[in-house]
Amino acid sequence: MNENKIDLPDIFKQAISIEIYGKEYYLIFSDLVDDVNAKSLFRGLARDEGDHRELLEKEYKNCQEKQI
Repeated sequence: MNENKIDLPDIFKQAISIEIYGKEYYLIFSDLVDDVNAKSLFRGLARDEGDHRELLEKEYKNCQEKQI
């Protein structure tokens, strides 16, 4: 492997971590705002981050299985 390249599984792990972080923050923001529309928007964004995480985790598992 090239010194400057990162393994695909490592990229997936980082991406999953980013989605977890994003979901947590959107949920915090949804609790901080009083506006119903903003609250709904942040909850929807948090849900999207959860969906993204699931997709990335599936791809990560597929990638791991291919390397075995």
